Amino acid sequence: MDKKKEMKSYLRMIAKYNKENNQPSLPALLLKKGSWFEGRADSDEYPAAKKWKKRKKPKVQDCFYNSQEFCREDNGSRYFEGFILAKEGLGPDEHCWVVMQDGRVVDFTMEAVEAVMAKKKQAVDLRGALYLGLEVPRETIIEKLTETDWYEPIAEVFYAYQLK
Repeated sequence: MDKKKEMKSYLRMIAKYNKENNQPSLPALLLKKGSWFEGRADSDEYPAAKKWKKRKKPKVQDCFYNSQEFCREDNGSRYFEGFILAKEGLGPDEHCWVVMQDGRVVDFTMEAVEAVMAKKKQAVDLRGALYLGLEVPRETIIEKLTETDWYEPIAEVFYAYQLK
């Protein structure tokens, strides 16, 4: 099965479960309105991202902090939440990432995963990942962080009126 079919199948399963249990369903909304991205750019290709990465040192399993904080500081980037399929057979995971002005994904978290694995001498290349996400406006990120100072998923709340 190719990555896109694997991702769609997984999201349909979750959307069906959510519908049967009368719960909002971000996966259903992603399948209807999400934007697909395949592959990612190296953050070092962008001066602002390279400088931010050196200063903040992004960590594994910190995608909400990594992406929201970068977008809060960089007004030229866009923030997306959804799911990633890093490699066929691994299964999709809820995730967030940055899309630069040229439309390419920068994923500080996946870069951090690759760096950790390289230190363990277990090289892994996740640059061909498949992403399906919804954009959350930068202003919404800034408002939320100003109110809560907490980095967490916000797309489902932002799109709540469309989830019914």
